[in-house]
Amino acid sequence: MSILPFPRGSGVSSLTPSLLTDHVPTVAEVIASYLAACLLRLQCGALAAETLAKRKLYLDDFAAKYGPRSVNQCRAEDLVQWLLSHPDWRSSHTKADAVGVIIACFDWAAGAGQWLMRSPYERPRGLWKPPRPRSHATPEEYLALMQAARPAPSKVHRKRRTRGTCLRLALFFALCTGARTKEVRELRWSQIDWQRGIAVLSQHKTEAKTGKPRLLALGRARRLLQWLWRHRPDAVDGCVFVNSRGEPWTKNSFARAFAKFARLAKLRPELKPYSLRHTFCVEALKQLGDRQIADLMGHSSTQYIGWYGSEARDDAAYLTELAEQLTPPRARRQAHLFDQVEDDAELVELLRRTLERLQGGGKKPRRR
Repeated sequence: MSILPFPRGSGVSSLTPSLLTDHVPTVAEVIASYLAACLLRLQCGALAAETLAKRKLYLDDFAAKYGPRSVNQCRAEDLVQWLLSHPDWRSSHTKADAVGVIIACFDWAAGAGQWLMRSPYERPRGLWKPPRPRSHATPEEYLALMQAARPAPSKVHRKRRTRGTCLRLALFFALCTGARTKEVRELRWSQIDWQRGIAVLSQHKTEAKTGKPRLLALGRARRLLQWLWRHRPDAVDGCVFVNSRGEPWTKNSFARAFAKFARLAKLRPELKPYSLRHTFCVEALKQLGDRQIADLMGHSSTQYIGWYGSEARDDAAYLTELAEQLTPPRARRQAHLFDQVEDDAELVELLRRTLERLQGGGKKPRRR
Protein backbone atom coordinates (compact mmCIF):
# COMPACT_ATOMS: atom_id res chain seq x y z
CA MET A 1 0.00 0.00 0.00
CA SER A 2 1.40 3.35 -1.01
CA ILE A 3 1.83 6.08 1.58
CA LEU A 4 1.40 8.85 -0.99
CA PRO A 5 -1.38 11.17 0.18
CA PHE A 6 -2.66 11.75 -3.38
CA PRO A 7 -2.53 9.79 -6.68
CA ARG A 8 0.25 10.47 -9.12
CA GLY A 9 -0.56 12.94 -11.84
CA SER A 10 -3.32 14.64 -9.88
CA GLY A 11 -1.70 18.06 -10.23
CA VAL A 12 -1.80 18.72 -6.48
CA SER A 13 1.91 19.56 -6.33
CA SER A 14 1.36 22.51 -8.70
CA LEU A 15 -1.14 24.26 -6.43
CA THR A 16 -0.26 27.82 -5.52
CA PRO A 17 -1.08 29.47 -2.21
CA SER A 18 -4.38 31.34 -2.22
CA LEU A 19 -2.84 34.42 -0.62
CA LEU A 20 -0.94 35.03 -3.88
CA THR A 21 -3.95 34.47 -6.20
CA ASP A 22 -7.68 35.06 -6.20
CA HIS A 23 -8.41 31.34 -6.05
CA VAL A 24 -10.32 30.23 -2.95
CA PRO A 25 -9.09 26.71 -2.09
CA THR A 26 -11.40 23.87 -1.25
CA VAL A 27 -11.12 21.63 1.79
CA ALA A 28 -9.75 18.81 -0.39
CA GLU A 29 -7.00 21.06 -1.79
CA VAL A 30 -5.91 22.19 1.67
CA ILE A 31 -5.83 18.61 2.93
CA ALA A 32 -3.87 17.39 -0.10
CA SER A 33 -1.31 20.16 0.30
CA TYR A 34 -0.93 19.43 4.02
CA LEU A 35 -0.41 15.72 3.37
CA ALA A 36 2.19 16.58 0.75
CA ALA A 37 4.06 18.65 3.33
CA CYS A 38 3.82 15.75 5.80
CA LEU A 39 5.23 13.43 3.14
CA LEU A 40 8.26 15.70 2.74
CA ARG A 41 8.79 15.58 6.52
CA LEU A 42 8.58 11.80 6.34
CA GLN A 43 11.25 11.67 3.64
CA CYS A 44 13.47 13.93 5.75
CA GLY A 45 13.08 11.63 8.75
CA ALA A 46 11.19 14.21 10.83
CA LEU A 47 7.90 12.28 10.83
CA ALA A 48 7.09 8.62 11.45
CA ALA A 49 5.24 6.58 8.84
CA GLU A 50 2.62 5.53 11.37
CA THR A 51 1.91 9.16 12.22
CA LEU A 52 1.41 10.02 8.56
CA ALA A 53 -0.86 7.00 8.10
CA LYS A 54 -3.03 8.08 11.04
CA ARG A 55 -3.31 11.65 9.77
CA LYS A 56 -4.17 10.46 6.28
CA LEU A 57 -6.91 8.19 7.66
CA TYR A 58 -8.72 11.02 9.43
CA LEU A 59 -8.12 13.63 6.74
CA ASP A 60 -9.35 11.39 3.93
CA ASP A 61 -12.52 10.73 5.87
CA PHE A 62 -13.03 14.45 6.48
CA ALA A 63 -12.36 15.23 2.80
CA ALA A 64 -14.93 12.65 1.73
CA LYS A 65 -17.59 14.62 3.62
CA TYR A 66 -16.49 18.24 3.08
CA GLY A 67 -13.91 18.02 0.28
CA PRO A 68 -15.73 20.00 -2.47
CA ARG A 69 -16.65 22.80 -0.06
CA SER A 70 -14.63 26.01 -0.31
CA VAL A 71 -12.79 27.18 2.76
CA ASN A 72 -14.96 30.30 2.99
CA GLN A 73 -17.98 28.08 3.59
CA CYS A 74 -16.42 26.12 6.46
CA ARG A 75 -17.97 26.56 9.88
CA ALA A 76 -16.96 25.41 13.34
CA GLU A 77 -20.04 23.16 13.43
CA ASP A 78 -18.55 21.01 10.67
CA LEU A 79 -16.31 19.26 13.19
CA VAL A 80 -19.28 18.49 15.41
CA GLN A 81 -21.29 17.07 12.51
CA TRP A 82 -18.31 15.01 11.42
CA LEU A 83 -17.87 13.52 14.89
CA LEU A 84 -21.59 12.72 15.13
CA SER A 85 -21.35 10.81 11.86
CA HIS A 86 -18.96 8.36 13.56
CA PRO A 87 -20.81 6.79 16.49
CA ASP A 88 -18.21 3.99 16.49
CA TRP A 89 -15.65 6.45 17.91
CA ARG A 90 -16.57 5.91 21.54
CA SER A 91 -13.22 6.62 23.16
CA SER A 92 -12.37 10.17 24.20
CA HIS A 93 -8.82 9.58 23.00
CA THR A 94 -10.05 8.69 19.49
CA LYS A 95 -12.27 11.77 19.26
CA ALA A 96 -9.52 14.04 20.54
CA ASP A 97 -7.00 12.58 18.06
CA ALA A 98 -9.39 12.98 15.12
CA VAL A 99 -10.24 16.59 15.94
CA GLY A 100 -6.60 17.38 16.63
CA VAL A 101 -5.53 16.17 13.17
CA ILE A 102 -8.13 18.35 11.40
CA ILE A 103 -7.25 21.43 13.46
CA ALA A 104 -3.52 20.88 12.87
CA CYS A 105 -4.11 20.70 9.12
CA PHE A 106 -5.96 24.03 8.92
CA ASP A 107 -3.63 25.71 11.42
CA TRP A 108 -0.79 24.75 9.09
CA ALA A 109 -2.73 26.22 6.16
CA ALA A 110 -3.13 29.49 8.07
CA GLY A 111 0.52 29.54 9.10
CA ALA A 112 3.35 27.84 7.24
CA GLY A 113 1.16 26.84 4.29
CA GLN A 114 -0.04 30.44 3.69
CA TRP A 115 -3.35 29.20 2.31
CA LEU A 116 -5.67 30.99 4.74
CA MET A 117 -5.77 34.12 6.82
CA ARG A 118 -7.05 32.15 9.82
CA SER A 119 -8.25 28.64 10.54
CA PRO A 120 -12.04 28.17 10.38
CA TYR A 121 -11.98 25.42 12.99
CA GLU A 122 -11.31 25.32 16.70
CA ARG A 123 -11.50 22.49 19.18
CA PRO A 124 -15.10 21.94 20.35
CA ARG A 125 -15.65 21.81 24.08
CA GLY A 126 -18.00 19.76 26.17
CA LEU A 127 -18.73 17.11 23.54
CA TRP A 128 -16.91 14.36 25.41
CA LYS A 129 -15.34 13.79 28.76
CA PRO A 130 -11.76 15.00 29.12
CA PRO A 131 -9.34 12.19 28.19
CA ARG A 132 -7.93 10.40 31.18
CA PRO A 133 -4.79 8.29 31.31
CA ARG A 134 -5.18 4.60 30.77
CA SER A 135 -6.01 2.71 33.92
CA HIS A 136 -2.97 1.08 35.47
CA ALA A 137 -3.04 -2.57 36.49
CA THR A 138 -2.79 -3.20 40.21
CA PRO A 139 -0.30 -5.81 41.48
CA GLU A 140 -3.21 -8.16 42.15
CA GLU A 141 -4.51 -7.78 38.59
CA TYR A 142 -1.04 -8.36 37.16
CA LEU A 143 -0.64 -11.57 39.18
CA ALA A 144 -4.10 -12.75 38.09
CA LEU A 145 -3.21 -12.12 34.45
CA MET A 146 0.07 -14.02 34.75
CA GLN A 147 -1.75 -16.86 36.50
CA ALA A 148 -4.30 -17.09 33.69
CA ALA A 149 -1.52 -17.24 31.10
CA ARG A 150 0.34 -20.05 32.86
CA PRO A 151 1.09 -23.21 30.84
CA ALA A 152 -1.89 -25.57 30.65
CA PRO A 153 -1.11 -29.09 31.91
CA SER A 154 -3.20 -31.01 29.38
CA LYS A 155 -2.33 -31.62 25.74
CA VAL A 156 -5.71 -30.28 24.67
CA HIS A 157 -4.68 -26.72 25.47
CA ARG A 158 -1.19 -26.98 23.99
CA LYS A 159 -1.74 -23.86 21.86
CA ARG A 160 -2.85 -21.89 24.90
CA ARG A 161 0.21 -23.17 26.78
CA THR A 162 2.77 -21.88 24.28
CA ARG A 163 0.88 -18.68 23.54
CA GLY A 164 0.47 -17.86 27.21
CA THR A 165 4.15 -18.48 27.94
CA CYS A 166 5.26 -16.16 25.15
CA LEU A 167 2.90 -13.47 26.41
CA ARG A 168 4.06 -13.85 30.02
CA LEU A 169 7.67 -13.19 29.00
CA ALA A 170 6.74 -9.98 27.21
CA LEU A 171 4.49 -8.76 30.03
CA PHE A 172 7.15 -9.35 32.68
CA PHE A 173 9.66 -7.37 30.61
CA ALA A 174 7.16 -4.53 30.11
CA LEU A 175 6.44 -4.25 33.83
CA CYS A 176 10.11 -4.34 34.86
CA THR A 177 11.29 -1.75 32.35
CA GLY A 178 8.25 0.48 31.76
CA ALA A 179 8.80 0.12 28.01
CA ARG A 180 6.15 1.01 25.48
CA THR A 181 4.28 -1.89 23.92
CA LYS A 182 5.85 -1.25 20.54
CA GLU A 183 9.32 -1.19 22.09
CA VAL A 184 8.67 -4.59 23.66
CA ARG A 185 7.38 -6.12 20.43
CA GLU A 186 10.21 -4.75 18.25
CA LEU A 187 13.12 -5.24 20.66
CA ARG A 188 15.99 -7.06 18.89
CA TRP A 189 18.98 -8.91 20.28
CA SER A 190 21.41 -6.61 18.46
CA GLN A 191 20.09 -3.64 20.46
CA ILE A 192 21.05 -5.08 23.85
CA ASP A 193 24.25 -3.89 25.50
CA TRP A 194 25.00 -6.66 28.01
CA GLN A 195 27.92 -4.87 29.66
CA ARG A 196 25.98 -1.69 30.50
CA GLY A 197 22.68 -3.48 31.11
CA ILE A 198 20.65 -1.37 28.69
CA ALA A 199 18.94 -1.65 25.32
CA VAL A 200 19.80 1.06 22.78
CA LEU A 201 16.76 1.84 20.61
CA SER A 202 17.71 3.98 17.60
CA GLN A 203 14.11 4.17 16.33
CA HIS A 204 11.56 5.17 18.93
CA LYS A 205 8.59 7.46 19.50
CA THR A 206 10.50 10.62 20.44
CA GLU A 207 13.36 10.18 17.96
CA ALA A 208 12.31 13.12 15.78
CA LYS A 209 11.96 15.39 18.83
CA THR A 210 15.11 14.50 20.75
CA GLY A 211 17.41 13.26 17.97
CA LYS A 212 18.91 10.78 20.43
CA PRO A 213 18.58 7.02 20.85
CA ARG A 214 16.37 5.71 23.62
CA LEU A 215 18.31 4.02 26.42
CA LEU A 216 16.09 1.38 28.01
CA ALA A 217 17.37 0.21 31.41
CA LEU A 218 16.88 -3.55 31.73
CA GLY A 219 16.94 -3.77 35.51
CA ARG A 220 15.45 -7.03 36.78
CA ALA A 221 14.57 -8.07 33.22
CA ARG A 222 18.27 -8.59 32.45
CA ARG A 223 18.22 -12.07 33.98
CA LEU A 224 15.19 -12.96 31.86
CA LEU A 225 16.99 -11.90 28.68
CA GLN A 226 20.10 -13.84 29.64
CA TRP A 227 17.99 -16.96 30.16
CA LEU A 228 16.28 -16.49 26.77
CA TRP A 229 19.64 -15.96 25.09
CA ARG A 230 20.97 -19.25 26.44
CA HIS A 231 17.88 -21.36 25.70
CA ARG A 232 16.89 -19.99 22.29
CA PRO A 233 19.06 -21.33 19.47
CA ASP A 234 17.97 -18.67 16.95
CA ALA A 235 18.78 -15.75 19.25
CA VAL A 236 21.15 -13.90 16.92
CA ASP A 237 19.57 -10.81 15.43
CA GLY A 238 15.86 -11.51 15.51
CA CYS A 239 13.19 -10.13 17.82
CA VAL A 240 13.56 -10.98 21.48
CA PHE A 241 9.87 -11.65 22.12
CA VAL A 242 8.02 -13.78 19.59
CA ASN A 243 4.65 -15.52 19.51
CA SER A 244 3.93 -19.25 19.67
CA ARG A 245 4.86 -19.67 15.97
CA GLY A 246 8.26 -18.03 16.47
CA GLU A 247 7.22 -14.90 14.58
CA PRO A 248 7.43 -11.31 15.89
CA TRP A 249 4.36 -10.02 17.66
CA THR A 250 2.18 -7.64 15.69
CA LYS A 251 0.13 -4.88 17.28
CA ASN A 252 -3.16 -6.71 16.75
CA SER A 253 -1.96 -10.20 17.72
CA PHE A 254 -0.41 -8.90 20.94
CA ALA A 255 -3.59 -7.01 21.84
CA ARG A 256 -5.77 -10.05 21.09
CA ALA A 257 -3.63 -12.35 23.22
CA PHE A 258 -3.70 -9.87 26.10
CA ALA A 259 -7.48 -9.47 25.84
CA LYS A 260 -7.99 -13.24 25.81
CA PHE A 261 -6.10 -13.92 29.01
CA ALA A 262 -7.49 -10.75 30.62
CA ARG A 263 -10.97 -12.19 30.14
CA LEU A 264 -9.86 -15.49 31.65
CA ALA A 265 -8.49 -13.58 34.65
CA LYS A 266 -11.75 -11.56 34.87
CA LEU A 267 -9.93 -8.24 34.74
CA ARG A 268 -11.46 -4.85 34.01
CA PRO A 269 -12.21 -4.36 30.30
CA GLU A 270 -10.38 -1.01 30.22
CA LEU A 271 -7.02 -2.64 30.94
CA LYS A 272 -4.75 -2.78 27.88
CA PRO A 273 -1.14 -3.91 27.32
CA TYR A 274 -0.06 -0.26 27.65
CA SER A 275 -1.50 -0.25 31.17
CA LEU A 276 1.65 -2.00 32.42
CA ARG A 277 3.67 1.09 31.50
CA HIS A 278 1.35 3.14 33.69
CA THR A 279 1.71 0.55 36.45
CA PHE A 280 5.48 1.02 36.27
CA CYS A 281 5.01 4.79 36.63
CA VAL A 282 2.56 4.53 39.54
CA GLU A 283 4.82 2.16 41.47
CA ALA A 284 7.90 4.26 40.72
CA LEU A 285 6.22 7.40 42.06
CA LYS A 286 6.23 5.80 45.49
CA GLN A 287 10.04 5.56 45.48
CA LEU A 288 11.56 7.96 42.94
CA GLY A 289 11.24 11.57 41.83
CA ASP A 290 9.60 12.80 38.65
CA ARG A 291 12.88 13.51 36.85
CA GLN A 292 14.23 10.03 37.56
CA ILE A 293 11.01 8.38 36.36
CA ALA A 294 11.01 10.49 33.19
CA ASP A 295 14.54 9.31 32.41
CA LEU A 296 13.57 5.67 32.90
CA MET A 297 10.45 5.99 30.75
CA GLY A 298 12.17 7.87 27.94
CA HIS A 299 10.51 11.28 28.39
CA SER A 300 12.40 14.49 27.70
CA SER A 301 10.34 16.33 30.34
CA THR A 302 8.28 15.50 33.42
CA GLN A 303 5.05 16.79 31.87
CA TYR A 304 3.40 13.38 31.46
CA ILE A 305 4.64 11.78 34.67
CA GLY A 306 1.84 13.40 36.67
CA TRP A 307 -0.58 12.42 33.87
CA TYR A 308 0.42 8.76 33.99
CA GLY A 309 0.55 8.63 37.77
CA SER A 310 -2.61 10.61 38.49
CA GLU A 311 -4.31 7.43 39.72
CA ALA A 312 -1.73 7.15 42.49
CA ARG A 313 -3.72 9.83 44.33
CA ASP A 314 -6.59 7.33 44.54
CA ASP A 315 -4.44 4.66 46.19
CA ALA A 316 -5.38 4.66 49.88
CA ALA A 317 -2.38 2.57 50.97
CA TYR A 318 0.01 4.94 49.17
CA LEU A 319 -1.58 8.05 50.73
CA THR A 320 -1.57 6.47 54.20
CA GLU A 321 2.12 5.66 53.88
CA LEU A 322 2.90 9.25 52.90
CA ALA A 323 0.88 10.60 55.84
CA GLU A 324 2.73 8.35 58.28
CA GLN A 325 6.05 9.56 56.94
CA LEU A 326 5.01 13.17 57.62
CA THR A 327 3.79 12.47 61.18
CA PRO A 328 5.87 14.39 63.78
CA PRO A 329 8.36 12.07 65.55
CA ARG A 330 6.98 12.79 69.04
CA ALA A 331 3.40 12.04 68.00
CA ARG A 332 4.62 8.88 66.25
CA ARG A 333 6.21 7.64 69.48
CA GLN A 334 2.98 8.24 71.43
CA ALA A 335 0.69 6.71 68.81
CA HIS A 336 0.96 3.24 70.38
CA LEU A 337 -0.68 4.53 73.57
CA PHE A 338 -4.06 4.83 71.87
CA ASP A 339 -4.07 1.12 71.00
CA GLN A 340 -4.50 0.30 74.71
CA VAL A 341 -7.68 2.41 75.23
CA GLU A 342 -10.84 0.41 76.07
CA ASP A 343 -13.64 2.98 76.70
CA ASP A 344 -14.48 6.57 75.73
CA ALA A 345 -13.76 8.08 79.15
CA GLU A 346 -10.26 6.69 79.17
CA LEU A 347 -9.73 7.96 75.61
CA VAL A 348 -10.77 11.50 76.58
CA GLU A 349 -8.42 11.49 79.57
CA LEU A 350 -5.55 10.19 77.49
CA LEU A 351 -6.12 12.86 74.85
CA ARG A 352 -6.16 15.57 77.52
CA ARG A 353 -2.86 14.41 79.03
CA THR A 354 -1.29 14.13 75.58
CA LEU A 355 -2.31 17.67 74.64
CA GLU A 356 -0.90 18.99 77.91
CA ARG A 357 2.43 17.33 77.18
CA LEU A 358 2.51 18.70 73.63
CA GLN A 359 1.69 22.23 74.87
CA GLY A 360 4.24 22.20 77.67
CA GLY A 361 1.97 20.73 80.34
CA GLY A 362 0.99 24.15 81.72
CA LYS A 363 4.36 24.51 83.46
CA LYS A 364 5.69 27.96 84.14
CA PRO A 365 8.77 28.94 82.16
CA ARG A 366 11.99 28.80 84.05
CA ARG A 367 13.55 32.04 85.20
CA ARG A 368 16.97 32.83 83.89
